[in-house]
Amino acid sequence: TAAGHRTADAPSRLTIVSPVDGDRYQIPPGVAARYATIALRAAGAPADHPVRWTVDGIPTTKTRWPLLKGAHRIRATAGGMSDEVRIEVK
Repeated sequence: TAAGHRTADAPSRLTIVSPVDGDRYQIPPGVAARYATIALRAAGAPADHPVRWTVDGIPTTKTRWPLLKGAHRIRATAGGMSDEVRIEVK
């Protein structure tokens, strides 16, 4: 192996893959609220720790979140790791 090669030492990281930080959404006109949702997905969680989600500090157990107008903070936590993104819905 090459000197300085440290990928085995790199800590795993929980990363929110949906939505992406800075995403902007618009509620489609004429679409029922139950269909105007976005997926909550994260990568890098330890296999033995479920991902827990909060939206604006409120826990949610769903993997899809209904779009609500305004600025929102979405946070995922698992096994002592966390990630947070901010989105806007118009």
